[in-house]
Amino acid sequence: MSSVENIPLDAFRVYQGKEEIMHLGVGMTLYFPRPFRAIGLNVLSLWRKYLAIVPEKTFTWARLGGGNRSRQAVPAVFKTIESWFSGAKYAGDICWVSLHDGCFDCLGEYSFMLTGYGDPKDEFDEEAGFLDIVFPVRVLDELGGPKLAEMFIDLASCLPFYCGVAGYVFHRSPYKFNATLESMKALAKRFEGVEIAASERLCYLAARGLTTINWLTFIGEDHLVNLGGRSVLTERLKSLSIVIDMPYGVAVKTGDDPILGDRNSGRDELMGLRKLYGILSPAQFFDSSYAFHDLRFDGDSTVEWLTRLGR
Repeated sequence: MSSVENIPLDAFRVYQGKEEIMHLGVGMTLYFPRPFRAIGLNVLSLWRKYLAIVPEKTFTWARLGGGNRSRQAVPAVFKTIESWFSGAKYAGDICWVSLHDGCFDCLGEYSFMLTGYGDPKDEFDEEAGFLDIVFPVRVLDELGGPKLAEMFIDLASCLPFYCGVAGYVFHRSPYKFNATLESMKALAKRFEGVEIAASERLCYLAARGLTTINWLTFIGEDHLVNLGGRSVLTERLKSLSIVIDMPYGVAVKTGDDPILGDRNSGRDELMGLRKLYGILSPAQFFDSSYAFHDLRFDGDSTVEWLTRLGR
C-alpha cells in the first residue's frame, strides 16, 4: 500500500511565474556547534554515507562558498566539498554547500545544504551551524518509514548536534525564502506536521534549546540535561515513543511514518506528537525577537508556529 498516494501534493506546489519554487519533501535538519573546523571530519563521515545513498550523478548544480554563481555539479565540485570537510582546504569563515538536482539553478527533488560557521566574533554572533537534507516523498514508498528513519538516524549519528528533526518538510528553492515564506505560513496552519524551511532563522535558537519537534526529534547532550537525562526521558516516553541512543545524544521516534497533521482530515493526526511535546517542551527555546521575517512572519506568529503542538 502506498504511503503517499493520498497526499494532496498539488496543495504544496508554489510557483514564481512558470518556475516551481516549493513542493512537499521529506527530510532532516540538524543544528551543530561551531567552529566548523572542529567537526569537519564528522561532517565528512556523514557526507560519505550520504553519497552512498544518493550518488554524485544525481546532482546537476551547486553553489559553494556563499557566492551568487551556480555551477554544474561536475567532479571538481565534489572534490572541493571533500577537501573542505576533511580540512585539506580552508573553506573560509563560513563553509557553505548547496547541492541540488533538477533543471540548472531550479528546485529539484534532492538537496544537501550545509552552513558551518567559524569562531564567534562577539556575543551577538550566535548562530549554530545547520544541515538540511531533503528527499522526494516517494522514498516513503521505496524504503518505508522504518527504514527511512534508520537511514536518517545513521546519518545523524556521525555528527555532534544540538538538536534537529526529520519528517515532512516544505522543500523550497534554496534562494526563495522570502518568496515562499507566506505560502509556508498559510499551509502550516492546515498541515501542522510539516516543517517550515527556515534553518537560517532557527539556527539562532538551537544552542539554547530544541527548535521544533516532529516524527524524529534529535536531542543533543546539552539539551538532554534539561529533560533529566537519557534514562529519565526513556522512562517518561515509554509506550509513546522509541528513544534511540546515539553517540552525541538521542533520537526520539514517534510512529512508523511521518505525519502531515492535516487539519482537514477530520481527526487529530498529531495526538502522539502533542503528548511528546508536553514532555519535551521544557527543553525548547523560543523568543519572539527571533522572527522568521519582521513583516511576512513576525515574532508572535513565529512563536505560535514553534509551539503549535502545545495548543
